[in-house]
Amino acid sequence: MKGSGGRGCERWQEALSASIDGELGGRERRALEAHLAECDACRARRARLSRVASLVGLLAPEGDEARAGARFVERLERRLAAEPPPERAASGRTRPLAVRRARWPAALRSLARIAAAVAIVVTAGWWAQVLYHRLRRPERARTPVVWRNVASEAQRPGRGPGHAPPRTGAASKLAAAPRTPQPPEIAGQPPEDEGGAGATDREAVAHANEPPPRDPAAAAVAEPEPAVAGADAAQRRSETARRERERARALARARRLARRIADRRGEEDERIAAVYELARLAPRLAPRHPEALRPLERILARPDAAGSTLWHETVRAVGTFPSRHTLPWLLAAAEHDPAACAQALARLHDPALQRWLAERGLAGLRGHETPLRVAVRALGRLRCRDAAEPIARLLETSRSARVRVACLAALRDLGSPVAQRAARRALEDPSAPVRVAAARLLARVPSSAASGPVAVRLAAERSAAVRIALAQALGACGGEPARAALERLRERDRSLSVRGAALLSLQRLDGVGLFAD
Repeated sequence: MKGSGGRGCERWQEALSASIDGELGGRERRALEAHLAECDACRARRARLSRVASLVGLLAPEGDEARAGARFVERLERRLAAEPPPERAASGRTRPLAVRRARWPAALRSLARIAAAVAIVVTAGWWAQVLYHRLRRPERARTPVVWRNVASEAQRPGRGPGHAPPRTGAASKLAAAPRTPQPPEIAGQPPEDEGGAGATDREAVAHANEPPPRDPAAAAVAEPEPAVAGADAAQRRSETARRERERARALARARRLARRIADRRGEEDERIAAVYELARLAPRLAPRHPEALRPLERILARPDAAGSTLWHETVRAVGTFPSRHTLPWLLAAAEHDPAACAQALARLHDPALQRWLAERGLAGLRGHETPLRVAVRALGRLRCRDAAEPIARLLETSRSARVRVACLAALRDLGSPVAQRAARRALEDPSAPVRVAAARLLARVPSSAASGPVAVRLAAERSAAVRIALAQALGACGGEPARAALERLRERDRSLSVRGAALLSLQRLDGVGLFAD
């Protein structure tokens, strides 16, 4: 006989459970019985498993869950009464009294654990049923609207004809309203005080189907629901508190990022990552905590940092996550690198920020030529229709020819009627590059009404570059004035380039040459 289980007994663990459940086949059962005949440990383990299975069977639910614990105790008592007395040892004597007494506390502890498990299961089932019924019940029935006839209440016993109940705000407003004219009585209609067999039925049908009385004395009173308003207010307070917590966490995060950016001894990649994360927090922090974004402004405003990797990445980060507070910093950085700032502004796809830049940003850049040109060209490339009027005003008031050229180029990209009017006025500009830009604008946005002013300007123009641009504009606008002016230009102009431009415009009007189908 084997005294205790070893490694050879491990493979019989699953077979022991399966044998108790009756799931073993004939060959496996015979092999297990042969092993149990030789192994005391496996035989004892099987006995313990059999007792546990029998105790679990006592927990099977039957009927009301409230008496599950009592039924379990009854079954356990019957089971203990039916068990035979313990077997005597091989020597013919039972175990000592001290040993039997020592086993009672362990048995009581096992019974206490089982009873606690039963109580937990019963309590959980009861709470599950309660919660299920509560969830299926409607949240609250809406208070019905009660139509109260004040005139009929005044005629109740104990109230005189002159007595009227106190009116609410709605009732007083209805009483003060002008009286609605009543329809005339129909001939042959019985009076209201007549009785008869059908009078009661008619009154019942009238009270059931007619809308509330329109008499000013009959007031419609609807009971309010203060609980709904209180719930809405509580929800708003909760939402406000949540936003405040998020803003506080973002502010603390921004301060940590600012310290990381200011640490010049750190890795450049870590500083760049901190710049991007701080720029991402800018739209949330800028309205109330603009001081948290000062590290970005300091980097963009340093002339010695312009051209460095950190400076360029800061420009890209601010352009990727723009806000009304960081856009002026980006435009001011255009003094150092206009191309980089123009590329950053090309990602400004928010219509609200585009309108802000057109209405307020351009006005704040007066006197700064390079940032102003970059902003104007960016608005044109973004096709911001709201920027046409501000750019046209800037075209008329700016003293810088380069800014006026940028305005005409932006209006050419926008292609609005405002652009045509601005281009006609710009044909008289004293600067030749501005007149060239105006002619190119008219060629991009052609109009037959512009042929006359362009032909007049072409006759008085001295610059060859401007005459070429005007000839191209006439070819796009068309009309008899344009054809006559181009014929004269092709025959009389001394510049070969100008005559070639006039010839191409005439071919465009006739649809021949390069412009043939």
